[in-house]
Amino acid sequence: MLRVEPECSIVDPVTTLERAEGGVLHGVTRFRYKMRTSNNGGATIQLQLDRPGTKLSYVVNLPDGAQSSGSQAMQVGVPIVVARFGGNAHSSKDGDAGSVTWTLEGVAAGETPSVVVTTHCN
Repeated sequence: MLRVEPECSIVDPVTTLERAEGGVLHGVTRFRYKMRTSNNGGATIQLQLDRPGTKLSYVVNLPDGAQSSGSQAMQVGVPIVVARFGGNAHSSKDGDAGSVTWTLEGVAAGETPSVVVTTHCN
């Protein structure tokens, strides 16, 4: 019997930034993701910025019009789950394109947070 293990990965993330007045930073993080979950498993896509105590609002765009959004305070070292996948979810063989459009409040002038997009499979 052939056993196929779950797979999750992010490929080629690129973030563009635009500053607004009042300590607001707008960003778009584009990426490709490869995903394969087991029948009873699941997966997440997570976004992490290194700015504590600020409010992050986001909209995630995935293939087939799948979209999610949210808003919450950022904590150092704690990624925010921006998309969830259930059992037997999969991307195309070459991966699917996705993006997170986000707004971060409370950013000091001249400060640029690092942005990390990760996945987690179970």
